Formats: sequence, C-alpha cells, structure tokens
Amino acid sequence: MSNDEMAAQFAKWNEGDLDSYLIEITSKILAKKDDVTGKGHVVDYVLDKTGSKGTGRWTVQEAAEQSVACPTLAASLDCRYISSIKGERVKASKILKGPTEFPNVSKEQIVADLEAALYAAKVCSYAQGLALIKAASDANGWGVNLSECAKEQVRFHV
Repeated sequence: MSNDEMAAQFAKWNEGDLDSYLIEITSKILAKKDDVTGKGHVVDYVLDKTGSKGTGRWTVQEAAEQSVACPTLAASLDCRYISSIKGERVKASKILKGPTEFPNVSKEQIVADLEAALYAAKVCSYAQGLALIKAASDANGWGVNLSECAKEQVRFHV
C-alpha cells in the first residue's frame, strides 16, 4: 500500500472501534508530504529508531511489583528497545533473510487481519492497564472506581 492508502486506512479505522490518539496521529504522519524536498512523504525520511521517555518501563516495572501480567504492554516496550538498536537490526537483516515466497493473500484480507490484530491489542492493553490500576488501588487503598476510570479512558464504539 502507498503512504496515502495507509493514511486513508488509518483514518477510517480511527472512526470506529480503533479510535485512539495513536491511530489518529499515524494517519496524519503517513499523509504528511515532505515539504523540504518536495518529494514523497515525511515518513519516508524518518529514521526507524525510537527513544524512550521511561513511561513504558515504569508501567512494566509497576506491573512486576504488583504481580500483574501485562504481556501486551511489555511487548510494546520490547519493541521500543529493539527499535533503538538500529545498527544491530541492519547487521541481522544481512544475515537473516526473510521469506522469499509470500502467501497468496489479498490486500483486503491482510488489511482485515491487521484491523483485527490492532483491535485485539487494544482490548488487551486496556484490560491489562485496568488490572494494573486495580491491583495498585487495592494495595494502596486508593479506592479507584474502575467503571469511572474506564468511562474516562476506554473508547469503543457501540
């Protein structure tokens, strides 16, 4: 898919159950034209390497402290760490070749599967986050009302 096609797909997803800040900004980033070179999109010139502010690490550390399994949240942190070692990824890509043949699957099916995977990740992230909030609330006597918390944070279209 082209950047414009992906941007349109993310924008469409953001109008439904995948509505979120990250889906919204992804659609905007994919659509942004490069006004410096006048060629292509900004995303084509962005280094595929990320840093970290520490919030993911703090969340995973707190999950461990509270004995709450948060595998989706931990996996997202792992992806950040892997992203940050660009040099190692480049070396590995020269040694570890990917598949030479791809299954005969339509673009529509791939997009539908990706949407389902993103939805599952969203549900898991919210469930794990709320479980962590509940555990911390119980341990510290905060009395957090999870229903109210979910109303403020969880965005699903019914």
